[in-house]
Amino acid sequence: MECKIQAGADQKARWPRKLGIVVALLVGVYALYRYPLHHQVQTRFDAIRKQGYPVTLAELEKWYETPPAGENAADVLTNAFAHYVSWTNQFLPEPSVETKKRVLEHAEALQRIAFANQPPRRSRRMAVGSAAAPAPGPGDPMKSNWRLSKHELLPVVGEAPIGPRDALPAEMKPLIAEYLADNKAALDLLHQGAAMKRCRYPVRFIQEKSEKDQDLRHLSSVRLGERLLALETMLQVEDGKSAAVEISLLASFGLARSLTAEPLVSSQQTRSVCVGISVLNLERVLNRGWLEDEQLVQLHAALTEAEYPTAMTRVYVGKRCMNIDDIQKFGKPDLHSMDPGPDMGFIFKVIGVNDIMLRKYLDLISDYVEATHQPLPERSKTAVALLKRQEALPESLTKLFLDNSRWELVRDIGCVAYLRIAETAIAIERYRLARGRLPDQLNDLVPANLPAVPVDPFDGKPIRYKPSGKGYVVWSIGNDGKDDGGKEWPRDNAVPSTRYLMAKAVMDEMQGRPSDGVMKPVPAPAPLPKRGTSRRLSTREEDEDTVDITFRVER
Repeated sequence: MECKIQAGADQKARWPRKLGIVVALLVGVYALYRYPLHHQVQTRFDAIRKQGYPVTLAELEKWYETPPAGENAADVLTNAFAHYVSWTNQFLPEPSVETKKRVLEHAEALQRIAFANQPPRRSRRMAVGSAAAPAPGPGDPMKSNWRLSKHELLPVVGEAPIGPRDALPAEMKPLIAEYLADNKAALDLLHQGAAMKRCRYPVRFIQEKSEKDQDLRHLSSVRLGERLLALETMLQVEDGKSAAVEISLLASFGLARSLTAEPLVSSQQTRSVCVGISVLNLERVLNRGWLEDEQLVQLHAALTEAEYPTAMTRVYVGKRCMNIDDIQKFGKPDLHSMDPGPDMGFIFKVIGVNDIMLRKYLDLISDYVEATHQPLPERSKTAVALLKRQEALPESLTKLFLDNSRWELVRDIGCVAYLRIAETAIAIERYRLARGRLPDQLNDLVPANLPAVPVDPFDGKPIRYKPSGKGYVVWSIGNDGKDDGGKEWPRDNAVPSTRYLMAKAVMDEMQGRPSDGVMKPVPAPAPLPKRGTSRRLSTREEDEDTVDITFRVER
């Protein structure tokens, strides 16, 4: 009996030992699994830091340096944005029923033409300024409350359609002059801030729990400032003020430059939009043809500086830091959501989900960073290869953290192409000033006007050029890789919007002018060009399917 009791006691005594051994084995297995995984992630972090790039949001905050007091253009530009005066509250009388009916019928006819002439590949919506812009208010447009303002009648900032080769209508000039006078304080500060070389807007990467995103209100303000400078340039062109035109164009490129160092995708998208607006202004100026050689040299230098080859490197570096922070918090409830969900963060961290995601993410995003150091023609090919790798990753990674990385790279290449064709156009104008004729080929510009013929960043071949009538066209083949000879799609803003037509009719009635002038006969639809025909690089962020990029001077 005593032996049995002793055996039972010994067996009970062994259970803690066995349990301890099992626990020790499990801990050992877990350590063998988790330590190498954690070490692999830390090794990648160390490699990133060796390259001089940040990993955490705190490191990103230091890496994106703030200029010393008195040298930060953002201080001046933010003050300029605060002085911006909009006319959106200067309402016109509501149109009469007869005016509504007449305008809506005409707009519908224009809309049919606009859709018939659209390229086969289009973005998600028609560009603002087309006849397809919906009438305000729900229900029957005849009964809608049309709250129109003088703002609708302005080009660039409003709804008035105008292209870079169009002259300003006589009745539009005093309206633009009045708008610029109301914004004189903002314009003066824009010129002052745009001349400064260093800039950091108040963007914070380390957020409080109550803050969801970075404060990016300055991006919309920069776009408004760019359009205000565009209006100033347009009026100066019409008045023949060449010296003032140069100053406004340089300020326009300087305002776009204020975003070059900002390591955010949305910031570089906005910069591309601003560059597009600036180059369209330059096209308008060159179609007048009265800038002097010294002015052209200054503008060429501004275009060269605007390329900013490290812009996308900074974007991916910033994106990597923010996504590392998000992945490390993956599984935790979203404090900003109405339904934050369960807190799975601790479980995901224990079983290594976060480190597995980090390892896969870092391998791919680091290759995107390396791709930004490649020659431009190679970047697009590399982006395609990276996209295939990206599609093989788990959906949680591709949707949450990699999204449109390839298109971001291609969009930046398109911006460079647009700048290079504008540089080439400047050199052609300098050649024409010196010799009184156009060059037969771009090699004629070397070395007097260009150190070398600019390279098309999409295929590595020289930028394309051909004389056209009294003018010429310069173009890049665009991201589809097809050269169609510099043909051009109809402009996105060639068709007046319904809001503009309605506001114009009301203003004509108020001033006693016949409003039939805006209701021009509707032409028959033009034959559609073949797929792949070029159109201008849009200044709209939504247009990611750009084909050929053109710059045309007709004189």
